[in-house]
Amino acid sequence: MKKFKYLALLAAILTLGACSYEFKENFDDNATDRYTQEMSRVEKILKNANNGWIVYYFADTSYGGFNLYLDFEGDSVTAMSEISVKSTTIPASAKSHWKLEQSQGVVLSFDEYNDVIHYFSDPINVDGIGSRGYGLEGDHEWRVISCTEELIVLRGKKHESRIEMVPLPANYTPEQYFDELAAVIADMNAANIYTTIDDEIIKTTKNASYNVFDFVLPQENGTTVTYRRPYIYKLDGIHFYSPLEYNGHTIKGFTYIPMGTAFPELDDENVQLHLEVLPINEQLVKSTWWIASYDDLGTVATAIYKPIVDATWNGEREECAQCYIGGVSSQSTDYIYWCYQSGNYYSYARASYTLVGENAITIEAFADAGINTNYPWYVTNYQFNNMANVFNSTFDIEYDNLKAPSWVKLTDRANSGKVITLKQGLKSYPFGTH
Repeated sequence: MKKFKYLALLAAILTLGACSYEFKENFDDNATDRYTQEMSRVEKILKNANNGWIVYYFADTSYGGFNLYLDFEGDSVTAMSEISVKSTTIPASAKSHWKLEQSQGVVLSFDEYNDVIHYFSDPINVDGIGSRGYGLEGDHEWRVISCTEELIVLRGKKHESRIEMVPLPANYTPEQYFDELAAVIADMNAANIYTTIDDEIIKTTKNASYNVFDFVLPQENGTTVTYRRPYIYKLDGIHFYSPLEYNGHTIKGFTYIPMGTAFPELDDENVQLHLEVLPINEQLVKSTWWIASYDDLGTVATAIYKPIVDATWNGEREECAQCYIGGVSSQSTDYIYWCYQSGNYYSYARASYTLVGENAITIEAFADAGINTNYPWYVTNYQFNNMANVFNSTFDIEYDNLKAPSWVKLTDRANSGKVITLKQGLKSYPFGTH
Protein backbone atom coordinates (compact mmCIF):
# COMPACT_ATOMS: atom_id res chain seq x y z
CA MET A 1 0.00 0.00 0.00
CA LYS A 2 2.78 2.41 0.93
CA LYS A 3 4.56 1.56 -2.31
CA PHE A 4 1.42 2.45 -4.28
CA LYS A 5 1.15 5.83 -2.51
CA TYR A 6 4.76 6.64 -3.30
CA LEU A 7 4.28 5.75 -6.97
CA ALA A 8 1.12 7.87 -7.17
CA LEU A 9 2.90 10.83 -5.56
CA LEU A 10 5.85 10.49 -7.96
CA ALA A 11 3.50 10.39 -10.94
CA ALA A 12 1.75 13.52 -9.70
CA ILE A 13 5.07 15.39 -9.32
CA LEU A 14 6.20 14.39 -12.80
CA THR A 15 2.84 15.40 -14.25
CA LEU A 16 2.97 18.78 -12.47
CA GLY A 17 6.52 19.36 -13.68
CA ALA A 18 5.52 18.63 -17.25
CA CYS A 19 2.57 21.03 -17.03
CA SER A 20 4.75 23.78 -15.54
CA TYR A 21 7.32 23.40 -18.30
CA GLU A 22 4.69 23.53 -21.03
CA PHE A 23 3.11 26.65 -19.44
CA LYS A 24 6.50 28.38 -19.21
CA GLU A 25 7.22 27.74 -22.87
CA ASN A 26 3.87 29.18 -23.90
CA PHE A 27 4.29 32.20 -21.61
CA ASP A 28 7.76 32.99 -22.97
CA ASP A 29 6.50 32.85 -26.54
CA ASN A 30 3.66 35.22 -25.67
CA ALA A 31 5.99 37.59 -23.81
CA THR A 32 8.35 37.74 -26.79
CA ASP A 33 5.44 38.52 -29.08
CA ARG A 34 4.22 41.22 -26.74
CA TYR A 35 7.64 42.88 -26.52
CA THR A 36 7.99 42.78 -30.30
CA GLN A 37 4.58 44.36 -30.75
CA GLU A 38 5.29 47.01 -28.12
CA MET A 39 8.65 47.93 -29.65
CA SER A 40 6.97 48.25 -33.03
CA ARG A 41 4.29 50.51 -31.52
CA VAL A 42 6.84 52.73 -29.72
CA GLU A 43 9.00 52.98 -32.84
CA LYS A 44 6.02 54.07 -34.90
CA ILE A 45 5.07 56.77 -32.37
CA LEU A 46 8.65 58.07 -32.15
CA LYS A 47 8.96 58.39 -35.92
CA ASN A 48 5.45 59.73 -36.53
CA ALA A 49 6.07 62.98 -34.63
CA ASN A 50 6.53 65.05 -37.78
CA ASN A 51 8.14 67.95 -35.95
CA GLY A 52 10.21 65.93 -33.49
CA TRP A 53 10.04 65.77 -29.70
CA ILE A 54 10.83 68.09 -26.80
CA VAL A 55 12.42 66.13 -23.97
CA TYR A 56 12.16 67.26 -20.34
CA TYR A 57 15.33 65.58 -19.18
CA PHE A 58 16.66 65.01 -15.68
CA ALA A 59 20.07 63.43 -15.26
CA ASP A 60 20.96 63.25 -11.55
CA THR A 61 18.22 65.43 -10.07
CA SER A 62 20.75 67.41 -7.99
CA TYR A 63 21.55 69.30 -11.21
CA GLY A 64 17.96 70.09 -12.13
CA GLY A 65 16.38 69.50 -15.53
CA PHE A 66 17.21 70.40 -19.13
CA ASN A 67 15.29 70.67 -22.41
CA LEU A 68 16.37 68.52 -25.35
CA TYR A 69 15.04 68.20 -28.87
CA LEU A 70 15.04 64.80 -30.61
CA ASP A 71 13.95 63.97 -34.15
CA PHE A 72 13.83 60.28 -35.11
CA GLU A 73 14.20 59.40 -38.80
CA GLY A 74 15.05 55.85 -39.84
CA ASP A 75 17.72 54.62 -37.45
CA SER A 76 19.18 58.13 -36.94
CA VAL A 77 18.29 60.69 -34.31
CA THR A 78 19.08 64.41 -34.49
CA ALA A 79 19.57 66.03 -31.09
CA MET A 80 19.74 69.59 -29.77
CA SER A 81 19.54 70.95 -26.21
CA GLU A 82 19.20 74.21 -24.34
CA ILE A 83 22.91 73.83 -23.53
CA SER A 84 24.14 72.87 -27.00
CA VAL A 85 22.49 75.81 -28.79
CA LYS A 86 24.61 78.28 -26.81
CA SER A 87 27.69 76.11 -26.16
CA THR A 88 31.24 76.68 -27.33
CA THR A 89 32.35 73.17 -26.35
CA ILE A 90 29.78 70.98 -28.16
CA PRO A 91 27.97 71.44 -31.49
CA ALA A 92 24.50 72.96 -31.56
CA SER A 93 23.10 69.72 -33.01
CA ALA A 94 24.37 66.18 -33.47
CA LYS A 95 23.15 63.10 -35.33
CA SER A 96 23.73 59.49 -34.29
CA HIS A 97 22.27 55.97 -34.31
CA TRP A 98 19.45 54.87 -32.02
CA LYS A 99 17.55 51.66 -31.41
CA LEU A 100 14.87 50.02 -29.33
CA GLU A 101 15.72 46.88 -27.42
CA GLN A 102 14.10 44.56 -24.90
CA SER A 103 15.53 44.56 -21.38
CA GLN A 104 12.81 43.95 -18.79
CA GLY A 105 10.62 46.08 -21.00
CA VAL A 106 11.27 48.37 -23.95
CA VAL A 107 14.44 50.47 -23.76
CA LEU A 108 15.28 53.44 -25.99
CA SER A 109 19.04 53.24 -26.49
CA PHE A 110 21.36 55.88 -27.96
CA ASP A 111 24.05 53.35 -28.77
CA GLU A 112 26.30 55.62 -30.84
CA TYR A 113 28.07 58.61 -29.32
CA ASN A 114 26.12 61.84 -29.64
CA ASP A 115 27.71 65.09 -28.42
CA VAL A 116 24.36 66.51 -27.32
CA ILE A 117 22.85 63.44 -25.62
CA HIS A 118 26.01 62.04 -24.07
CA TYR A 119 26.89 65.47 -22.66
CA PHE A 120 24.65 64.47 -19.75
CA SER A 121 26.00 60.92 -19.28
CA ASP A 122 29.74 61.30 -19.90
CA PRO A 123 31.68 60.51 -16.71
CA ILE A 124 33.89 63.54 -17.38
CA ASN A 125 31.70 66.41 -18.53
CA VAL A 126 33.36 68.61 -21.15
CA ASP A 127 32.37 71.75 -19.20
CA GLY A 128 33.65 70.36 -15.91
CA ILE A 129 30.16 69.94 -14.42
CA GLY A 130 29.84 67.30 -11.73
CA SER A 131 32.50 65.20 -10.06
CA ARG A 132 35.25 63.56 -12.07
CA GLY A 133 34.20 60.09 -13.07
CA TYR A 134 30.50 60.93 -12.67
CA GLY A 135 29.67 64.07 -14.64
CA LEU A 136 25.96 64.88 -14.61
CA GLU A 137 25.11 61.21 -13.98
CA GLY A 138 22.61 61.00 -16.81
CA ASP A 139 21.63 58.00 -18.91
CA HIS A 140 21.86 57.18 -22.60
CA GLU A 141 19.48 54.23 -22.17
CA TRP A 142 15.90 55.16 -21.28
CA ARG A 143 13.34 52.63 -20.11
CA VAL A 144 9.89 53.27 -21.64
CA ILE A 145 7.24 53.48 -18.90
CA SER A 146 4.31 54.61 -21.03
CA CYS A 147 3.97 55.78 -24.60
CA THR A 148 1.26 57.71 -26.44
CA GLU A 149 1.35 60.18 -29.31
CA GLU A 150 0.90 63.04 -26.79
CA LEU A 151 3.31 61.96 -24.03
CA ILE A 152 6.11 59.43 -23.56
CA VAL A 153 7.27 58.78 -19.99
CA LEU A 154 10.66 57.14 -19.47
CA ARG A 155 13.22 56.49 -16.74
CA GLY A 156 16.98 56.42 -16.99
CA LYS A 157 17.96 52.76 -16.99
CA LYS A 158 20.86 53.22 -14.56
CA HIS A 159 20.01 56.27 -12.45
CA GLU A 160 16.20 56.06 -12.77
CA SER A 161 15.46 59.77 -13.10
CA ARG A 162 12.14 60.54 -14.80
CA ILE A 163 12.21 61.76 -18.41
CA GLU A 164 9.22 63.01 -20.40
CA MET A 165 8.81 63.62 -24.13
CA VAL A 166 6.11 65.72 -25.82
CA PRO A 167 5.76 66.58 -29.52
CA LEU A 168 7.25 69.89 -30.60
CA PRO A 169 4.27 72.04 -31.71
CA ALA A 170 3.88 72.34 -35.47
CA ASN A 171 4.31 76.12 -35.43
CA TYR A 172 7.83 75.91 -33.95
CA THR A 173 11.21 75.06 -35.34
CA PRO A 174 13.60 73.70 -32.67
CA GLU A 175 15.61 76.91 -33.00
CA GLN A 176 12.51 79.01 -32.31
CA TYR A 177 11.64 76.82 -29.34
CA PHE A 178 15.04 77.25 -27.72
CA ASP A 179 15.04 81.01 -28.42
CA GLU A 180 11.69 81.36 -26.66
CA LEU A 181 12.85 79.12 -23.82
CA ALA A 182 15.94 81.32 -23.38
CA ALA A 183 13.66 84.35 -22.99
CA VAL A 184 11.64 82.56 -20.31
CA ILE A 185 14.83 81.62 -18.43
CA ALA A 186 16.17 85.18 -18.64
CA ASP A 187 12.92 86.67 -17.36
CA MET A 188 12.50 84.21 -14.47
CA ASN A 189 16.13 84.10 -13.38
CA ALA A 190 17.64 86.31 -10.69
CA ALA A 191 20.51 85.91 -8.27
CA ASN A 192 18.33 86.94 -5.32
CA ILE A 193 14.83 85.54 -4.81
CA TYR A 194 12.26 84.76 -2.13
CA THR A 195 8.88 83.06 -1.98
CA THR A 196 5.64 84.15 -0.33
CA ILE A 197 3.06 81.61 0.87
CA ASP A 198 -0.14 83.29 2.14
CA ASP A 199 1.96 86.47 2.52
CA GLU A 200 4.49 84.62 4.70
CA ILE A 201 8.01 85.29 3.40
CA ILE A 202 9.95 82.08 2.83
CA LYS A 203 13.71 82.27 2.42
CA THR A 204 14.52 80.83 -0.99
CA THR A 205 17.82 80.39 -2.79
CA LYS A 206 18.62 79.27 -6.31
CA ASN A 207 21.77 77.31 -7.05
CA ALA A 208 23.97 79.49 -9.24
CA SER A 209 25.04 76.56 -11.42
CA TYR A 210 22.02 74.28 -11.60
CA ASN A 211 18.21 74.40 -11.73
CA VAL A 212 17.67 73.74 -8.04
CA PHE A 213 15.76 75.71 -5.38
CA ASP A 214 16.25 75.53 -1.61
CA PHE A 215 13.23 76.54 0.49
CA VAL A 216 13.76 77.21 4.21
CA LEU A 217 10.45 76.29 5.82
CA PRO A 218 9.56 77.14 9.46
CA GLN A 219 8.51 74.21 11.65
CA GLU A 220 6.01 74.13 14.52
CA ASN A 221 8.81 73.70 17.09
CA GLY A 222 10.43 76.98 16.02
CA THR A 223 13.19 75.43 13.93
CA THR A 224 13.53 75.51 10.15
CA VAL A 225 14.10 72.74 7.61
CA THR A 226 15.55 73.25 4.15
CA TYR A 227 13.74 71.45 1.33
CA ARG A 228 15.47 71.10 -2.03
CA ARG A 229 13.48 71.01 -5.24
CA PRO A 230 15.09 70.40 -8.65
CA TYR A 231 13.16 72.01 -11.48
CA ILE A 232 13.07 72.50 -15.23
CA TYR A 233 12.09 75.50 -17.35
CA LYS A 234 9.26 75.05 -19.84
CA LEU A 235 7.67 77.66 -22.08
CA ASP A 236 4.93 78.23 -19.48
CA GLY A 237 7.28 78.56 -16.51
CA ILE A 238 9.13 76.52 -13.89
CA HIS A 239 8.13 72.93 -13.08
CA PHE A 240 9.44 71.03 -10.05
CA TYR A 241 10.63 67.45 -10.33
CA SER A 242 8.38 66.69 -7.34
CA PRO A 243 5.89 68.89 -5.44
CA LEU A 244 6.59 70.73 -2.19
CA GLU A 245 3.91 70.59 0.52
CA TYR A 246 3.57 73.43 3.05
CA ASN A 247 0.63 74.65 5.17
CA GLY A 248 -1.98 73.07 2.93
CA HIS A 249 -0.36 74.22 -0.29
CA THR A 250 1.00 71.89 -2.97
CA ILE A 251 3.71 73.79 -4.80
CA LYS A 252 4.54 72.33 -8.22
CA GLY A 253 6.25 75.29 -9.87
CA PHE A 254 5.66 78.87 -11.03
CA THR A 255 3.86 80.40 -14.01
CA TYR A 256 5.83 82.54 -16.45
CA ILE A 257 4.78 86.18 -16.82
CA PRO A 258 6.81 88.10 -19.45
CA MET A 259 9.04 90.77 -17.87
CA GLY A 260 7.58 89.93 -14.46
CA THR A 261 9.17 90.19 -11.03
CA ALA A 262 6.61 87.96 -9.27
CA PHE A 263 5.41 84.61 -10.60
CA PRO A 264 2.38 82.76 -9.17
CA GLU A 265 2.38 79.04 -8.48
CA LEU A 266 1.14 77.00 -11.42
CA ASP A 267 -2.30 76.49 -9.81
CA ASP A 268 -2.26 78.60 -6.63
CA GLU A 269 -1.99 82.40 -6.69
CA ASN A 270 -1.48 82.49 -2.91
CA VAL A 271 2.04 81.22 -3.53
CA GLN A 272 4.46 83.41 -5.49
CA LEU A 273 8.12 83.48 -6.45
CA HIS A 274 9.64 86.97 -6.24
CA LEU A 275 12.75 88.32 -7.93
CA GLU A 276 14.83 90.81 -5.99
CA VAL A 277 17.30 92.98 -7.89
CA LEU A 278 20.06 94.17 -5.56
CA PRO A 279 22.97 96.56 -6.21
CA ILE A 280 25.93 94.69 -7.62
CA ASN A 281 28.14 95.20 -4.55
CA GLU A 282 25.46 93.59 -2.35
CA GLN A 283 25.29 90.68 -4.77
CA LEU A 284 29.06 90.31 -4.54
CA VAL A 285 28.96 89.71 -0.78
CA LYS A 286 25.77 87.61 -0.77
CA SER A 287 26.57 85.25 -3.65
CA THR A 288 29.52 82.97 -4.36
CA TRP A 289 31.92 83.96 -7.15
CA TRP A 290 34.50 81.61 -8.60
CA ILE A 291 37.95 82.21 -10.02
CA ALA A 292 37.85 80.28 -13.31
CA SER A 293 41.45 80.53 -14.58
CA TYR A 294 44.69 82.48 -14.40
CA ASP A 295 43.38 84.57 -17.30
CA ASP A 296 40.57 85.81 -15.05
CA LEU A 297 43.05 86.79 -12.35
CA GLY A 298 45.07 89.02 -14.66
CA THR A 299 48.83 89.50 -14.54
CA VAL A 300 49.07 91.21 -11.14
CA ALA A 301 47.09 88.59 -9.17
CA THR A 302 48.50 85.68 -11.20
CA ALA A 303 52.02 86.68 -10.15
CA ILE A 304 50.93 86.14 -6.53
CA TYR A 305 48.76 83.06 -7.05
CA LYS A 306 50.87 80.92 -9.38
CA PRO A 307 53.95 80.37 -7.16
CA ILE A 308 51.71 79.42 -4.21
CA VAL A 309 49.50 77.11 -6.30
CA ASP A 310 52.62 75.40 -7.69
CA ALA A 311 54.16 75.13 -4.22
CA THR A 312 51.16 73.29 -2.78
CA TRP A 313 51.41 70.77 -5.62
CA ASN A 314 55.19 70.34 -5.27
CA GLY A 315 55.03 70.13 -1.50
CA GLU A 316 51.74 68.42 -0.71
CA ARG A 317 50.68 67.04 -4.12
CA GLU A 318 47.46 69.03 -3.69
CA GLU A 319 45.78 70.66 -6.66
CA CYS A 320 43.39 73.57 -6.36
CA ALA A 321 39.93 72.06 -6.86
CA GLN A 322 38.18 75.43 -6.51
CA CYS A 323 38.78 78.98 -5.35
CA TYR A 324 36.02 81.48 -4.65
CA ILE A 325 35.09 84.69 -2.85
CA GLY A 326 31.78 86.07 -1.58
CA GLY A 327 29.11 84.81 0.77
CA VAL A 328 29.10 81.49 2.59
CA SER A 329 25.49 80.50 3.26
CA SER A 330 26.10 79.03 6.72
CA GLN A 331 28.10 82.04 7.93
CA SER A 332 27.43 85.65 8.87
CA THR A 333 26.73 88.13 6.07
CA ASP A 334 28.73 90.71 8.05
CA TYR A 335 31.85 89.36 6.32
CA ILE A 336 33.04 88.48 2.87
CA TYR A 337 34.79 85.10 2.59
CA TRP A 338 37.69 83.71 0.57
CA CYS A 339 37.96 79.96 0.13
CA TYR A 340 40.58 77.73 -1.44
CA GLN A 341 40.10 73.97 -1.73
CA SER A 342 43.54 72.37 -1.77
CA GLY A 343 43.19 68.65 -2.41
CA ASN A 344 40.51 67.52 0.04
CA TYR A 345 41.07 70.43 2.44
CA TYR A 346 39.17 73.71 2.59
CA SER A 347 40.90 76.86 3.74
CA TYR A 348 38.60 79.76 4.69
CA ALA A 349 39.41 83.38 5.50
CA ARG A 350 37.08 86.29 6.12
CA ALA A 351 37.24 90.07 5.98
CA SER A 352 35.08 93.01 6.90
CA TYR A 353 33.84 95.14 4.04
CA THR A 354 32.20 98.48 3.27
CA LEU A 355 29.83 99.00 0.37
CA VAL A 356 30.74 102.12 -1.61
CA GLY A 357 27.71 103.45 -3.43
CA GLU A 358 26.15 100.64 -5.49
CA ASN A 359 29.06 99.71 -7.75
CA ALA A 360 32.12 99.57 -5.52
CA ILE A 361 33.38 97.84 -2.37
CA THR A 362 36.23 98.23 0.12
CA ILE A 363 37.53 94.95 1.57
CA GLU A 364 39.72 94.84 4.67
CA ALA A 365 42.58 92.39 5.28
CA PHE A 366 41.58 88.71 5.45
CA ALA A 367 42.09 86.60 8.56
CA ASP A 368 41.19 83.11 9.76
CA ALA A 369 37.43 82.64 9.40
CA GLY A 370 37.22 80.19 12.28
CA ILE A 371 35.27 77.74 10.12
CA ASN A 372 38.06 75.18 10.32
CA THR A 373 41.72 75.05 11.29
CA ASN A 374 43.25 74.72 7.83
CA TYR A 375 43.78 78.39 7.00
CA PRO A 376 46.45 79.11 9.68
CA TRP A 377 48.42 76.02 8.60
CA TYR A 378 48.37 77.07 4.95
CA VAL A 379 49.29 80.64 5.91
CA THR A 380 52.34 79.39 7.82
CA ASN A 381 53.45 76.91 5.19
CA TYR A 382 52.27 78.41 1.89
CA GLN A 383 51.38 82.08 2.50
CA PHE A 384 47.70 81.69 1.64
CA ASN A 385 47.16 85.10 3.27
CA ASN A 386 48.87 86.65 0.24
CA MET A 387 46.32 85.04 -2.09
CA ALA A 388 43.35 86.13 0.01
CA ASN A 389 44.66 89.67 0.42
CA VAL A 390 44.82 90.20 -3.32
CA PHE A 391 41.26 91.36 -2.58
CA ASN A 392 42.32 93.74 0.21
CA SER A 393 41.55 97.07 -1.46
CA THR A 394 38.76 99.21 -2.90
CA PHE A 395 37.35 97.89 -6.18
CA ASP A 396 35.01 99.28 -8.79
CA ILE A 397 32.65 96.57 -10.03
CA GLU A 398 31.44 95.94 -13.57
CA TYR A 399 28.90 93.27 -14.52
CA ASP A 400 26.93 91.89 -17.46
CA ASN A 401 23.34 91.67 -16.13
CA LEU A 402 22.26 93.23 -12.86
CA LYS A 403 19.28 90.90 -12.35
CA ALA A 404 21.30 87.71 -12.82
CA PRO A 405 24.97 88.52 -13.41
CA SER A 406 27.12 85.72 -14.77
CA TRP A 407 30.35 87.61 -14.06
CA VAL A 408 31.71 90.62 -12.23
CA LYS A 409 34.93 92.45 -13.01
CA LEU A 410 36.83 94.05 -10.12
CA THR A 411 39.26 96.91 -10.86
CA ASP A 412 41.50 98.03 -8.01
CA ARG A 413 41.28 101.79 -7.52
CA ALA A 414 44.83 101.80 -6.16
CA ASN A 415 46.24 99.78 -9.06
CA SER A 416 44.35 99.96 -12.36
CA GLY A 417 46.47 97.06 -13.65
CA LYS A 418 44.87 94.74 -11.10
CA VAL A 419 41.69 93.58 -12.81
CA ILE A 420 40.05 90.34 -11.60
CA THR A 421 37.03 88.65 -13.16
CA LEU A 422 34.85 86.42 -11.00
CA LYS A 423 32.16 84.12 -12.40
CA GLN A 424 28.93 82.51 -11.28
CA GLY A 425 28.69 78.74 -11.28
CA LEU A 426 31.16 76.26 -9.84
CA LYS A 427 34.50 76.30 -11.68
CA SER A 428 36.55 73.18 -10.97
CA TYR A 429 40.36 73.07 -11.17
CA PRO A 430 40.78 76.69 -12.25
CA PHE A 431 44.56 76.42 -12.45
CA GLY A 432 44.66 73.14 -14.33
CA THR A 433 45.64 69.62 -13.31
CA HIS A 434 48.89 67.67 -13.35
